Amino acid sequence: MNEHAFRLEQVFAEFMALPETRRAEALRALAIDNEALAQRVAALLDAHDATAPDLQALVWRTLADADAEARPWLDLVGRELDGWMLEEELGRGGMGVVYAARRVRDGIEQHAAIKLLAMPLFDADAGKRFVREAAVLARLDHPSICRLRDWGHSAEGWPYLVLDRVDGEPVDRYAARQPMHRRIELMLAIADAVASAHRQLVLHLDLKPDNILVDAEGRPVLLDFGVSRVLSEEGSATVTLARWLTPDYASPEQLRGEVTSVASDLYALGAICYEVVSGQRPFQLAGVPVTEALRRIERGASPLRTRVSGAPRDIEAVIARAMHVDPARRYASAAAFADDLRAVLVRRPVSARPDSPGYRLRTLLRRRPVLLPLSTAAVVAITVLAGLLALQAADLVAQRDRAELESARARAATGLLLSSIQAADPAQERGAALTLSELLDSTAMRIDSELGAAPAVQVAALLQVAEVRRSLGQHALALPLYERARQVQTQLSDEDDEGRLALLVGQAEALRGVDRVDEALVLLEAARDGGDDHWSLHLALANMYLANSRLDEAEASVQQALLAVPASDTVHRAELLQRRGYIAARRERHVEALEWFERARAELGTDPGRRDTLATLLMEMADSFSILGQHERARQVADQALTMQRQVYGAQHPATVSAMLGVVYVIERAGQWQAALDIANEAIGIERALGSRPSRRLDRLLALSGTLHRNLGDSAAALDAYRASLAIAEQLYPAAHRALANSHALVATALADMGDFEGTLVHYERSWAIYDELAGDDLSRGRATTAINLSSSLRSLGRLEESIQWGEQALQEAERLYRPDEWILANFRMIQARTLFQAGHVAEAEAMALDVERIYQASPVPVRPNALRNNAQLLADIYASTGQPHRAESYLAQIAALASPEG
Repeated sequence: MNEHAFRLEQVFAEFMALPETRRAEALRALAIDNEALAQRVAALLDAHDATAPDLQALVWRTLADADAEARPWLDLVGRELDGWMLEEELGRGGMGVVYAARRVRDGIEQHAAIKLLAMPLFDADAGKRFVREAAVLARLDHPSICRLRDWGHSAEGWPYLVLDRVDGEPVDRYAARQPMHRRIELMLAIADAVASAHRQLVLHLDLKPDNILVDAEGRPVLLDFGVSRVLSEEGSATVTLARWLTPDYASPEQLRGEVTSVASDLYALGAICYEVVSGQRPFQLAGVPVTEALRRIERGASPLRTRVSGAPRDIEAVIARAMHVDPARRYASAAAFADDLRAVLVRRPVSARPDSPGYRLRTLLRRRPVLLPLSTAAVVAITVLAGLLALQAADLVAQRDRAELESARARAATGLLLSSIQAADPAQERGAALTLSELLDSTAMRIDSELGAAPAVQVAALLQVAEVRRSLGQHALALPLYERARQVQTQLSDEDDEGRLALLVGQAEALRGVDRVDEALVLLEAARDGGDDHWSLHLALANMYLANSRLDEAEASVQQALLAVPASDTVHRAELLQRRGYIAARRERHVEALEWFERARAELGTDPGRRDTLATLLMEMADSFSILGQHERARQVADQALTMQRQVYGAQHPATVSAMLGVVYVIERAGQWQAALDIANEAIGIERALGSRPSRRLDRLLALSGTLHRNLGDSAAALDAYRASLAIAEQLYPAAHRALANSHALVATALADMGDFEGTLVHYERSWAIYDELAGDDLSRGRATTAINLSSSLRSLGRLEESIQWGEQALQEAERLYRPDEWILANFRMIQARTLFQAGHVAEAEAMALDVERIYQASPVPVRPNALRNNAQLLADIYASTGQPHRAESYLAQIAALASPEG
């Protein structure tokens, strides 16, 4: 113990011997001679009181005994704060009470957790400091940090925070069910989050398992990040804060009331890691006097190996360094702590242990096990030891030189491509007009003939050509290149895990491009089950799961990739965040989707070299804005994306056409059908001029053109466009493909508009058969939607019993696919209600139509006017037929108010 600590404990013991009534006077006297020492003694006295087990009960009793103005703070359920309705209490602690809250604004429903701070009731200046610093905390943006969305004061002046609501369980309880490597992965994610906040100059200062919840995806999320820092900025706040610390995780300098720093959070990370790994706290300090708590901390926690079996020896050293009693001896940063955790996971040396030859040897043996016969002579053992140390040295050299080797291989492969370009002789008949495809063919042939003696370079060259083919959408031509590269790679003696994964992922993406997703999944899942755990593998798996609409598995894969992708790889981090947003959008959670898209956008920054990636992201944001009814903002964002693509690729390029397609979708949802049709026709012209082959873009553009013609009342033109789209789909896709099923359904809708319901049945039945074959025993949105459309067509033909049967079948599947309050499910019910009404089941139809009306009114996503009109018309017809003219007239008035945007 140093001299200052000894002096502090000595004075603290003297104060503890004084009666409580004399302590305040003694503190004032001490402050005259040594203000800093007086503040630390005061903090120790405050913390000593805080160790009483009934502290929180005392807080709430204090509130309950307060005057009438403060008493309502105890129960605010049903109260509204800035539009947020407090619905239920989620929990309470020393620093405040947390409520679940809901807000509906501009038709958008949001959910959050609102925390009212108790601190200002004990420290009047804390609320002022909080408001000044809240903007700093709001900048924290990390997947494992609960976001501070807003802050404010109630009418009475009570400060509150608006936070993301996180449903999960404390990390210690979650970790107890996990294997050892998963526990360390959890701590790695937590350390990365803390490091991210520290880079923003924000400390937590109250890290503990109860402040770290693991959500349904297995992601740890830190709560209340930075609130402690705000409340400890100035003056007596450090003293006040000591009352709320959980002593089992508080650093010794915090318990002594000294100035806190990054090192304080590092200590808490070490204590949490100890508990997550072992299942036990390093210390049990509740109710223990501060002086005794400090003595126990200085003696150190029990060795980890005495509390848990199977924990890596290195993790004990990592924890010990993080929890060192001297702040200067701890890790320099949370990032350094995270780096050592990564080293533990991959069995490489950690900085927390001395880098001796023996330690490096043991680490190497864990990675490369070698069995030595017990009878081997000592001289042989020494020889083996020397050899292993040489191998270790070679391993380190290989790591150092790998980047240079890969760079040389890439240069060789690129040089081959450039020489192929130079080999095109303009004097020859077609030399000047050599197409890119012909150039790639020529390069591929030269790879085999010229690089056969250098398999590593041959693999790199084949990979480059394959990637170019795939970027051009030539997936079928890329596949044999990937396969050849993987075959050649088996001849290589060195372990090139990144190159092997790049080939595997590229081949899987090419398979996805030719609709062989199941084969791609077999390849990727085999690699994962075989032990591959690289983030790029999880990203590729997410793409395959998304292609098969397996959203839960896709989300889990994205989350695994996010935990592993380096923080410096902002492009791929943005791509993964974008995937999270896309998954949320697929689930009709567009507010959440936009939050993920914004995170991805922030990750990309303003680098002009990333405009292509940013343009794609902006178009997805525009799509969600338009679905939420924010049409003006959606158009602005979509136009920005289109401008970027034109700047990068020019007007006559597939990427530009794709961006134009996105703009058309946005404008169509705003009801500006003629403007959307004009852009669609322009895009169709560009796409047709790009080449003679039919493309998926052209298929989608023609289908969208048909919908726009249909909205404008030109059913004949719509039918022509839909049939042209179907003809392309029949060329592009196999007989059982969801895109083909969708094309048949679109043709059916146009035929229905023209009154050809018999023709409609033919196409709907074909569409349903495809969806049914694809889905089997699984749920299928396409099958449910086609079934309800079949029901509608049968009703129009007067085949009411068949119509009801198809409607019931559609509803049974839809009710398992959608939430009870989702507007899409309401559409199904509305169609079935119309059939029931025509069949004479009036009461049942009325109940169903009223339920539809309720769902439409409460929908956070704007419901299309056509759906609102159809349900209002049904209710008007029902009430007119049952002799209730006033109710019928009220619905007819609603219909009149729902005029089409373009008449």
